[in-house]
Amino acid sequence: MIRLLGFVCTAATLVLASVSASCGASESTVDATLSTAASTTQSDQPTHNGQMQIGDTSFGFVAQCYLPGNGNITVTGAGVDADTGLPIDLLLRNIPARPYIGVRTAGRLIEADLAAPLTFVVDEGNVSADNVTFVSDLDLLSGVGEPAGSGSVEVQCDRYIDGEPLGQ
Repeated sequence: MIRLLGFVCTAATLVLASVSASCGASESTVDATLSTAASTTQSDQPTHNGQMQIGDTSFGFVAQCYLPGNGNITVTGAGVDADTGLPIDLLLRNIPARPYIGVRTAGRLIEADLAAPLTFVVDEGNVSADNVTFVSDLDLLSGVGEPAGSGSVEVQCDRYIDGEPLGQ
């Protein structure tokens, strides 16, 4: 089983954590990006500006918003699971041809289902997606994962940083 690696090299290419010109970015790149997000966002913004709901579970995030170019938006976020005290990391990419949402919590990666539609709404600094189907243990070759529930994500971007987050 292939886990979060960068790009799925198929006709339905969807970004899965790292925008780059080639396939095969390693999971360590994702971990570095999420760790950077955690340390950067917690010191820059003390209150949650992002919220994610998966089934009955809600996560709050301190998020930073980036403008990598071409009208695309990347959001990284970090928080703490209120039930377990474990860190939570968010990666969201509003790239029309390859939208992505992923959250890592308790060592588990939960991502938007590749087979389900994923549409972001961007309105006055608010980036959101509703009716998102989430899966865990996503196999990038087959596009199949274990159902994790449906939900939504919303981030209020008060400011945008030009470029990609560190580690991208």
